[in-house]
Amino acid sequence: MRKLVLAALTLPLQFCYSEPDVTLVCDGSPCSDSDLAMPSDDGGSSSSDAGTDLTQPQHGCAASGGATAISPTVSACAGTFALGGARTLCQTGWVVPTAAAGIDLAACNLLIGWFSADAPAYWVGVKSDERCGTGPRFQNLSYGCGSHGTVGLKMCGGFARSIDGYSDGWQTENGELDRTANTNPLRGVLCVKP
Repeated sequence: MRKLVLAALTLPLQFCYSEPDVTLVCDGSPCSDSDLAMPSDDGGSSSSDAGTDLTQPQHGCAASGGATAISPTVSACAGTFALGGARTLCQTGWVVPTAAAGIDLAACNLLIGWFSADAPAYWVGVKSDERCGTGPRFQNLSYGCGSHGTVGLKMCGGFARSIDGYSDGWQTENGELDRTANTNPLRGVLCVKP
């Protein structure tokens, strides 16, 4: 009797599922077998093509501990740094962006922490009088993305969120990234592959 009930319950499920029809796209056209090569036991690609191994996450952070890949060409790199050391969070060949073009800001804003771009701002007298660029000490903002940011007024560099220049370990002398230090391990910079 139990086998009959089990068969009666599972039989309708066999007709509900079908394999999805999925086409992977690489550089605007369907991927070839070499684009999807699996790594071999020696760490290389099992394909003779020396293309990018899409099975391994790519990131642009100098250290893997605070790295979160947002896309193959954009990473959020958390880590502390001394004054002038923000760019050292990026891997060689990757840079801190000055503009948001090509960055999935919605995905980045879901990340816990703060990831600054090279997009400074400041306010004059009151925070509602915000301007893009570098400004006087203690009136600075850094634009970028992440959950620690708040919605800014000017969207400097195309970024919608900013943090105060002196907040929770983030300290900037004039808003410029090269004149910023960070002691909060949940904060850092965005790194992009140019």
